[in-house]
Amino acid sequence: MTRLIFNIVLLLASVMVVFVYIKPTYEDPEAGIVTLQNRKEVLLEARSQLDTLKKKQSELIARRNTFSEEEIRNLDRIVPQEMNPVLFIMELDTIARSYGMSIKNIKFEEEKKTGIETPSELAKKKAYETFTVTFDVTGSYQNFSTFLTLVEQSLRIVDVSSVSVTANEVTDIYQYTVKVHTYWIKK
Repeated sequence: MTRLIFNIVLLLASVMVVFVYIKPTYEDPEAGIVTLQNRKEVLLEARSQLDTLKKKQSELIARRNTFSEEEIRNLDRIVPQEMNPVLFIMELDTIARSYGMSIKNIKFEEEKKTGIETPSELAKKKAYETFTVTFDVTGSYQNFSTFLTLVEQSLRIVDVSSVSVTANEVTDIYQYTVKVHTYWIKK
């Protein structure tokens, strides 16, 4: 007897599922057609955007192929894709040594990042990072002026943000504390 009651309850539950959930879901022609039409429009729009992006990509690749390897290397030196502090300091030191000066007291500063970003900070996000270096260099004014000119003319983008001078009362040699910013592209 309990077996018969169990079978009847199971049959009634399946009939209710059919009429309450399955039939309204699959038989409502308006909801199904409208949903499919909306999805079709979204997919067609995505396809057209993909075609546009593919055309743009092929144009950019064709344009890139017009550059020589030397020009591509120069572009990578202007704004590298990763920051190598040692290489950057070596470049500055090579310029300084060519005029009898040397770089000392090197200090690196990284951008301070907070763990939580507000919507305004997200909107201000840049495609590049800034790397700041402070260092001391000792030499005559003429040599230092030439050093700054060569740093300015180098391929890498370098902003000199501050220079302070400490005079030596005995000789014509000064100590310069220089703060520079350079940039690199985020990957």
